[in-house]
Amino acid sequence: MEPIAVSVVSWGPNRLDIFGLSTKNELLHKWWNGSWGPSQTGWESLGGTLGSAPAAVSWGPNRLDLFALGDNNAVSHKWWDGSSWGPSTTGWESLGGKWISPSGGIVGRAPAGYFCAGNIKRHVAQVVGQ
Repeated sequence: MEPIAVSVVSWGPNRLDIFGLSTKNELLHKWWNGSWGPSQTGWESLGGTLGSAPAAVSWGPNRLDLFALGDNNAVSHKWWDGSSWGPSTTGWESLGGKWISPSGGIVGRAPAGYFCAGNIKRHVAQVVGQ
């Protein structure tokens, strides 16, 4: 399974996380930490039925936040907290809304946020944190 759109983020030295949208509209993941995981050519499925490519951000070591439009055009969110994927390995948290453009991730120090264009053509930003 090959991704058709990718987002790359790093949360530390010698670390890359690559996320892609599959042809089945699910999120795929692979990483570099001195070697490729889950393998050089393999991808880990993180589920979802997405309507846009993912936007990935990191605001600290072992912390990733992913945003994408779901198939219903609501913003969907998934995160890595250093030990597990939230809300689950293949599940996504809906942040609601009806959007006309894909989301983009933004990050300062902490927490992360996202932005996208709404159905009345205004830009909306929201902060997501722990």
